[in-house]
Amino acid sequence: MNADLQNYADIISRSIEINGKINAKNLSLMQGNNHIDFGKGTVNSINGEGVKPTVAIDTKALGGMYANQIRLVSTEKGVGVNLTDIQTKQNSINLTVDGKITFNGNIQSEQDINVSSKALQMNSNASLKAQRDITLATNTLTNHSDIIAEKDMRLFVDKFTNKGEKALIQAKDNLWIQKNAQGEPSSLIENQSATIKTEKGDLIIRTKKLVNESITPLFKEIKQEPDSTSSINIGTHFLHPYNSPTNNFLIIILLAELKELSDKKWFDILDLKNNGGVNVERSLFEKNKKYVPSVIYSGKNLYIQSNEFFNTQSDIFATNDLIATGKQCKSILLSVWTP
Repeated sequence: MNADLQNYADIISRSIEINGKINAKNLSLMQGNNHIDFGKGTVNSINGEGVKPTVAIDTKALGGMYANQIRLVSTEKGVGVNLTDIQTKQNSINLTVDGKITFNGNIQSEQDINVSSKALQMNSNASLKAQRDITLATNTLTNHSDIIAEKDMRLFVDKFTNKGEKALIQAKDNLWIQKNAQGEPSSLIENQSATIKTEKGDLIIRTKKLVNESITPLFKEIKQEPDSTSSINIGTHFLHPYNSPTNNFLIIILLAELKELSDKKWFDILDLKNNGGVNVERSLFEKNKKYVPSVIYSGKNLYIQSNEFFNTQSDIFATNDLIATGKQCKSILLSVWTP
């Protein structure tokens, strides 16, 4: 669909499946059961008839939306959208969905990206980038890829999981992660082998619980296989018979007999005379090459307000000041520093 010759292109339906590219100057999509008053410019959601669609917008592999400005509104409660390849050339991307948004492909804006939804998921093949600000307001945010703002970023989330080596939350200027614009704390923020950072601005995190951890262990255990059958017998001892009236000696031969290990191997040399143990298990620990720490980094000041704060085999640092407040802090191999 090519609507470049028109100033505005509006798509109004209960649901839509996009199998090709949509090109327009100013693109607007209105999905759901709605009463639209064009004279007053109002939209009111109404009860729908029939079976509720699984998704309001489903963008297939070859689909995508390209325009100077894109506005998308889906009003049907609990109905999500699957979006792939959305790009604006001049203005912003604005998405409002009363359900879950799942991003795939490239989502790029020459200005701002504003998203409001019940849930938001960034798959590993997605990328969300804005030349200005990014604001994501959602109950739950799960990110497996990169979300990058060339200016400020605001993540208004109740539960946030940033997971995997490719997962990156980055703002060139300031970054806020909290429940809402009023500054209430999120319930949970998890950074798992992922990165949250600002290049030159402040990073502010407000949450009831912050977990900054690696999902891969720092050390890897390698089980060793026993390879020895060597042993030292207890040997022969000359012992005087108990209460013997003569001076004769009796030769007693004591030999270690290990019936349960007769067909097995062990480590080193078996010496039951000096050591009553048999070493049959041994492990080697080495640094895991797949180990990826989580990183929370501020290019300026870092402020963390969290009731519970757990940092495991991961890094937290700031170029200037680092201020963390809370009730409980637990760290293993903690790296927290400022220059």
